[in-house]
Amino acid sequence: LPAMAQALSLPDAGFDTFYHAICQLLDDLQVPKTLGELGIPVSAAPGLAAKAHGDAAAGTNPRQASIADIETLLEDIISRGR
Repeated sequence: LPAMAQALSLPDAGFDTFYHAICQLLDDLQVPKTLGELGIPVSAAPGLAAKAHGDAAAGTNPRQASIADIETLLEDIISRGR
């Protein structure tokens, strides 16, 4: 994180400072805050969670998640986002 904070010319390398800088950058670039803004309905979460859980890349995650865990995360990012 310190190298990234330095690259962004942030006043400190704290998480909150970095997070707010990235959120501001995303806002400046007009990146939607939620997947819902892209037209993805909450009802898609179960199917997306099952696909994500079965994806080959899921096995390389440092923390394993159940389909229910992934579905909860998706519901949150579809409706609440960042």
